Amino acid sequence: MTISSDSPSKLLVLLWMLVSIWVGTCRSTAAPNSGQELRRWAEGPVSWLLQPEEWKQMRQADGPGEAMALIEEFWARRDPDPATEGNAFRESFFRRVEAADILYSEDSREGSMTDRGRALILLGSPSVVRIGSESTLAWEQGEENKRGVGTRDQRVEIWGYRLEDLPVNLVRMATASKKSNEAVLELTLTFVIEPRRAHLHEGEELLKLAARSTVQRP
Repeated sequence: MTISSDSPSKLLVLLWMLVSIWVGTCRSTAAPNSGQELRRWAEGPVSWLLQPEEWKQMRQADGPGEAMALIEEFWARRDPDPATEGNAFRESFFRRVEAADILYSEDSREGSMTDRGRALILLGSPSVVRIGSESTLAWEQGEENKRGVGTRDQRVEIWGYRLEDLPVNLVRMATASKKSNEAVLELTLTFVIEPRRAHLHEGEELLKLAARSTVQRP
């Protein structure tokens, strides 16, 4: 695999800073007033955070009052400091959603619902982005209509996160399975970049851990 220099990450970080300033405030968090609206809410960007037991509760919600209570509980579990006014996590979440929509939209798909949008929402801006290519097996049409297995190059993006740039709780969870003598300097995600979309190639478990690590209290 060939990898370029880390300079693209500087542009991404700059874009992220400008978008964060431009967005300023978070989206509306008004509670859905029907079961159907609650389901749409749960299937949006919030779906990247929802844990299985929370999904179950959302599906069983009965009426706007219960829906509002569930949403308040959802954000309260992720509030890093309940003693302060507001919820810093919720505000950061919606700023990242806005940034993802601007940076990573694909055709008619909102950026916050793409694989790279999911990564930005759950992990924030990467410490470094490496852009390169790698060979992969492909089924190809050869000469005289003969078909066979060949190779083709595909573009990849590797998002690297230095441990010091990630929440302590996530780092603890992500490195728990590592051997004590195994040095871990960064956690990575790999995306395959196709003409119309980008999809996650490696790093699903890290994103799942990131979602679980946002829960501060049961």
